[in-house]
Amino acid sequence: MVYMEDYMITLAIYHGIHLNREERYALHAGHEITTVGVSIPIWFKGKVTSEPCKEVFCRYVIRNPKKDMPIQILQNGYEIPIPYREGYTPTMSDEEWRKTNMEAPEKLEQFYGRFIPEVSSVSLLDPCDGGTGSLAYREQNKVKREKYEVTIIHYVCFDSRERLCQNLELSRGSAIL
Repeated sequence: MVYMEDYMITLAIYHGIHLNREERYALHAGHEITTVGVSIPIWFKGKVTSEPCKEVFCRYVIRNPKKDMPIQILQNGYEIPIPYREGYTPTMSDEEWRKTNMEAPEKLEQFYGRFIPEVSSVSLLDPCDGGTGSLAYREQNKVKREKYEVTIIHYVCFDSRERLCQNLELSRGSAIL
């Protein structure tokens, strides 16, 4: 008897990409950026994995098409489009919020439950400009090769290069036991 799991393989890839302020703002403005980042591919088949994994430094071509497009695996790296998913922020006046908080606080939970965060290049901006300086998301695709179905899961983490440098400076001063 052949089980479906025998033909299901998963490839999970972590992408760590650190961008400086100029690159983050250029992406938000719609420019294409080419940089070097790290990817960590892990293969899964049932309970068997390819761990421990090796970090692979590779080329990343990053675009901001302002629409959802899949990540492309290139010969020497990846092409990553910044995702775009509109959010929804419900609004309520301060007066209405105070009244609801006093009379029916459970309605505030419903109110905040309608909040859907936007996923876009806005997150790459500095906090003073409405962003966080970082963006993390997951993308999943399926590819069929001969009798095998491969699920590819990309975990993409963009962060500011300035934050990376600050963390490295801090770790340089602490002792590792």
